[in-house]
Amino acid sequence: MEDSDNLNTQPHRSITAGTIRRIKLENFMCHSNLEIEFGDFVNFITGQNGSGKSAILTALCVAFGSRAKATNRASTLKDFIKTVYGNLKRGYCLSGSYALVQVVLKNEGMDAFKVESYRECIIIERRITESSSTLVLKDHQGRRVSNKKEELRELVEHFNIDVENPCVIMTQDKSREFLQSGSAKDKFKATLLQQVDDLLKAIEQALETADELVQELERSIEPVVRELNELQAKIKNTERVEELSDRVKLMKYKLAWSWVYDVDKELLKQRALVEKRKLLIPTCQAEIDQRLEKIEDLKKSYTDMKIRHERLAQKTSEVNRLQDELKDNLSMAAKSRMELMHEYDQKISDVQKMTKRVESLEQQVQNIQEQNMRNTQAEESRVQEKLKELQDEVKSANALLTRLKEDETALSESLDARTEDIRKIREQVDEHERKLRDFNSQIYELRQNQTNKVTAFGGEKVIQLLRIIESRCSHFGQGWANDNISARLGSHRLTDISGNPFFTFSGSLALVASVLQNQSGLMCYWCFEASYAINITKLTQGDLWACAVENAIGKLLNAFIVTNIKDSHLLRKCARQVHYDHLQIIIYDFSHPRYNLPDYQLPQTRHPTTLSVLHSDKATVVNVLVDKGGAERQVLVKDYDMGKTVAFEERVSNLKEVFTSDGYKMFSRGSVQTILPPNKRNRAGRLCSSYDDQIKDLEKDALYMNEQSQKARQLKRVAEEEVHDLQEKLQDIKRRRISAERNFSQKTFAVDNFKRAHAAEASGHNMSTVDEL
Repeated sequence: MEDSDNLNTQPHRSITAGTIRRIKLENFMCHSNLEIEFGDFVNFITGQNGSGKSAILTALCVAFGSRAKATNRASTLKDFIKTVYGNLKRGYCLSGSYALVQVVLKNEGMDAFKVESYRECIIIERRITESSSTLVLKDHQGRRVSNKKEELRELVEHFNIDVENPCVIMTQDKSREFLQSGSAKDKFKATLLQQVDDLLKAIEQALETADELVQELERSIEPVVRELNELQAKIKNTERVEELSDRVKLMKYKLAWSWVYDVDKELLKQRALVEKRKLLIPTCQAEIDQRLEKIEDLKKSYTDMKIRHERLAQKTSEVNRLQDELKDNLSMAAKSRMELMHEYDQKISDVQKMTKRVESLEQQVQNIQEQNMRNTQAEESRVQEKLKELQDEVKSANALLTRLKEDETALSESLDARTEDIRKIREQVDEHERKLRDFNSQIYELRQNQTNKVTAFGGEKVIQLLRIIESRCSHFGQGWANDNISARLGSHRLTDISGNPFFTFSGSLALVASVLQNQSGLMCYWCFEASYAINITKLTQGDLWACAVENAIGKLLNAFIVTNIKDSHLLRKCARQVHYDHLQIIIYDFSHPRYNLPDYQLPQTRHPTTLSVLHSDKATVVNVLVDKGGAERQVLVKDYDMGKTVAFEERVSNLKEVFTSDGYKMFSRGSVQTILPPNKRNRAGRLCSSYDDQIKDLEKDALYMNEQSQKARQLKRVAEEEVHDLQEKLQDIKRRRISAERNFSQKTFAVDNFKRAHAAEASGHNMSTVDEL
């Protein structure tokens, strides 16, 4: 069987939705596993009799929801499951457990079905078993959208795929029946014209119902129109109802004339007309609803106008009443005006008499004031001298107060400055003490690592963990054979470089850690596996590359290696017992051979890589460093400038990261260049050749930091004494300033009191003279 290409002579046209893109069959009839991609136009499937051509057609019928009996190939769906025949001599056969039919439809273009759910294609999958059959509709990414038959039925109706219609799918049996049938009615049904006719009748009935609804609405709005004649201009939009009626009649006219065309064009036009009518029905309904809403709005407007009219009538009556009251008040005001005018004339006469009397009195007062002026000149001179003395005392007190305030401000600023100095000195002391604690902590850690080197890779927790692992050795994976192993399978005693035993361990685990031998640059990776108990890994130039290697693969130095998931879970459980919460566990195959890395996969540079400075006899350690750490693509350089050149300028191939000897990390991802500073908490000392040198350097730094801390404390004490003296001086200045303020207030009050007394005396003398007059 083969799928032919599209015919080149076929005219090009747009591919509509609903065409079959691909079909896949599994254990269906005679096909065990078949998948065919269809072209966009005409496809031919050729083959010998019994090769399965009709089975593909039957599969399409089943996929689109046809019953088994309708295919004339089986009575039930389970009969489509492929049967495999065995040895004919023994006479038995074996039936498959399921059959699968998967059809992919295109879903692009204007006729696409639920594009928002399925997108560019629809996958119909029908799975048949001995007891049931399931249907699943999927989108273009294979995600399930629906498994309901109603969804498939809606899809088939949308694309007009009637698998039981011989014009859509015609099998050999149906073609014989169709051609031999003499009934024109049966052939007419096969052309789908009956369905189109039924659909058009349903649309006609819907249009008649809409017409009746429009007429009923017209009758219902007639009373409103009669009541709202003055608002006729605002409801002209109701004339749209008549336009809708005309459009309905026009549609009926077009429907009547559509039967004139021939049958081939009629099917396409009727389908377009049906779609157009479907779109018009909700539009008409929406417009009718809109008109009803406008009628309700007009009713509300009419009601509001009535209410406003009643309110205006009430206001008019009240205005008329107020107008009558104002007329009465106006007549009374006229009478009052006449009376007040008469009284005003009398008062004018009295005022003129009083004016003449006042002028006479003012002349007498002026004469008396001139006499008083001559008598009080001597007293005024004496008062001015007294007032000047008091003002001089006030100025002196004010000058003293100003000077004291300036002194107080200066002392306050000095006190604030010294307080700020004390705060800075205190911060320096805290910083020195923190660094001193860090140095002491590092010295303690190095001495502890020097005593028991395993603590450098996890502290006391790793010791406790290894003891628990030893106690539970029988639970870990076993099954290897070794003549040198004791009765307890997989048991090994771990020792350091000097041969001192650390602990006894059993099981198929590996701890990746490093132990240093003085001035040797050796790193020991403890691997607990039947094939080896301890692995010596040499670090070339340990003092030079210790910081870089620690920065590159430092996290792997505390990791455990196990052979399977079971040992990983058991190891994690042991770690939780000692509160080792963040233990790194690596699952790796110990039987995997050592990687043989070709040169073209390594960085093309003269500088060493992390893997090149490490030398190990065991393949597992090297493989873990390559797989988990990428050590073969990590380049080590001596200084910062060389690292920038290698990382960003030389464009070295196969380069992952660059590490400098002082701890910088550099790498680039695309156009982004990144430089990470050294990690302050990095424990590079555990990879160096000697702990003693590091301890001596740290002790010197701690001694220097202690001296700096003592000096800072001494400066702090001196500054605190100065602050205490300044505070006492400030308190004294404050007391003197308060006393000066009190004296200044008293002097100012005396001046004001003297002025008031003098003014009161002068005012009293004048008033008495006037009273005499």
